[in-house]
Amino acid sequence: MPVAAWRAGDFRGVAGLNLFDPATGNPNATGRGAFADNVIPASRIHRVSSKLMPLLPLPNAPGFVNNYVVNVPNKEDARLVDGRIDHNFSSNTKLFARFNWSKYDVLNGAALGNIGTATQADDYTSTSAINLTHIFSATFVAEVRLGYNLYHTHTDGVLDLPLTSQLGIANPNPSQDSTRGLSSINISGMAALGARAQDPLHNTDNLFNLVS
Repeated sequence: MPVAAWRAGDFRGVAGLNLFDPATGNPNATGRGAFADNVIPASRIHRVSSKLMPLLPLPNAPGFVNNYVVNVPNKEDARLVDGRIDHNFSSNTKLFARFNWSKYDVLNGAALGNIGTATQADDYTSTSAINLTHIFSATFVAEVRLGYNLYHTHTDGVLDLPLTSQLGIANPNPSQDSTRGLSSINISGMAALGARAQDPLHNTDNLFNLVS
């Protein structure tokens, strides 16, 4: 994580580093002038970076690399319901019906907390089947089974604020989903920030089957 001095544009503590001003020199990057004492003036720090920096945790370990250690929380709550009914109409005719319902609330944390790639998921499945068997004779047995399977998932980031717009990042395609949370930001050497590319994810599958 960036140390406190870096957040203020002060890189004097980094041995062997020379910071050059991209606003100077030629278009091909030659002839650029260096920032005095490797300090970037506050006026030259982008407004988005200025707003983002306070949201990042400070290092809790020494050094400039691998300087932030944290236990990432993960949580899963599951609720399950199973049921089955068997009924014999006669010695030749039998029926059973079964039902299953499962719901999972899942939290996958991130090293950088809610502004990182933390996700929450609301998943549930439901399966049911009914089966009828009838013996007509010693050589003829009929069976009919009807089944249904439902799978639903909703996965999204945990940040419930329009942080992207609050930071001043323009959203070219605003919608209810894209406005919420923080856009994906990748900085070399750091854990990813913001929503994963595939989130939010809404998916529902319905499957019917008939066997006879």
